[in-house]
Amino acid sequence: MLSVERLAAIPLEHLSASLGGQGLFGYFEEDCDWSIVAVAFPEEWRTFVIDRLHEPDLVDVAPRMFEAWVVPRMGGAGTGALCAP
Repeated sequence: MLSVERLAAIPLEHLSASLGGQGLFGYFEEDCDWSIVAVAFPEEWRTFVIDRLHEPDLVDVAPRMFEAWVVPRMGGAGTGALCAP
């Protein structure tokens, strides 16, 4: 769960592009929308996947997931490579 301050730090366009706009209320669908939070806070994401998950290969997944899934919802082309809409 994100604090009100952290949620406010994420661009409204990104929150609105979450599944059903649920990111506006602090809910991020676990298959792809988690990338909204990871892209908004890249240093925290890096620390989490390396120190807590011990999965350094996941560091670069967040921006690719964001590009493939969230960007198309914002009207961009995206890659569509990681998750099917």
